[in-house]
Amino acid sequence: DIMLESFEREGFVIVGSKSHHHYLVHKDDPRRRAIIPLNPGFLSTQEMFDILKTSRDPNAPRLGDLDEGDLPGE
Repeated sequence: DIMLESFEREGFVIVGSKSHHHYLVHKDDPRRRAIIPLNPGFLSTQEMFDILKTSRDPNAPRLGDLDEGDLPGE
């Protein structure tokens, strides 16, 4: 599962599974959580947004907070 592997590469670990979902928490920051379907198939834009919102680093700058030229690689 590509989605699960991506989260694990970024430091998330599975803390439980129930029904049709994996529950993940970041190993260094338990405030970062994700609930992902066991068989994601097609996720709506809202579902994907919710997963990314709860799993993002709270200390990372938000795109709207960056000035032009502040993006990595620029």
